[in-house]
Amino acid sequence: MISFFKRPFPYTEDIRKKFYSSVSISLFIVVFLFVFRPFGMGNVNMNTLLLASEYGAVTFIVSMITNLIVPRFFPSIFNVDSWTVLKEIVYIQFVILIVAAGNLLYSYWLGFAELTIKMFLNSELITFAVAVLPVTLLILIKQNVLLKRTLKSANHLSNNLYLKERLSSKTGEMVIIPAENPQDNLELEANCIYY
Repeated sequence: MISFFKRPFPYTEDIRKKFYSSVSISLFIVVFLFVFRPFGMGNVNMNTLLLASEYGAVTFIVSMITNLIVPRFFPSIFNVDSWTVLKEIVYIQFVILIVAAGNLLYSYWLGFAELTIKMFLNSELITFAVAVLPVTLLILIKQNVLLKRTLKSANHLSNNLYLKERLSSKTGEMVIIPAENPQDNLELEANCIYY
């Protein structure tokens, strides 16, 4: 399982994809709050859809700001070549926690909550509990879909090589492909090599 979290994961720098991701999260928040009316939303004397939409807007703004600014301050961490499944999960959870703080500030502004350490921790805990499972599952599913797509593409390319001839040699004749470290030399039968 640990090796799964170390697998490469495609980190996107595309602002359009980040925008659509933020819109998706925001719409999920609106629907979730409107349908389930958690955290006492059913007791509020306001239009529930409007209130849910306001929290969705706060979620959108905070997630877009986080997705655009944080990677610029830490470019070595957000390196496309070293991005992994674990980094994606941790970063998305970080974004969710920042969104929770933004929504708590909005609740305070509306007069629904107090700005105390206890309220902050409670808000973060509730948001984390609600989001951790669906976010982790979506990332794992996305990683598996991308892996299957990449493997299918690699197999297609491998099966359709322009020149698919084997080196002619006697069975058992070995070819050594040297590496910088002699312990990493690759030794193959000559008839296993395509060129």
